[in-house]
Amino acid sequence: MGRQPDPNRRPPGLTRIYRGQQIFSLAQASALLGRHASTIYRLIDAGSICPVETPLGRRISRKEIERLLGFSLDDAALSSLLADTDEARRIG
Repeated sequence: MGRQPDPNRRPPGLTRIYRGQQIFSLAQASALLGRHASTIYRLIDAGSICPVETPLGRRISRKEIERLLGFSLDDAALSSLLADTDEARRIG
């Protein structure tokens, strides 16, 4: 009597598109920005980061991450960064 996998659930690390924007969880955003998640929360509360409100909670758009980094991310670098963070989370 094990748990049945949910066919609608996305594997971790996949980014979502919400209203035409590529969005990331706060954990993914913190990994991309090289900051701790609590720092991301503080920056949101201070108004330095503008999150996207979704039905699942706050997310950070790709445009916002690129604005904070000061350069645009190419898709290959983005996927490798997210894959590295997912692998580290599974190991750690």
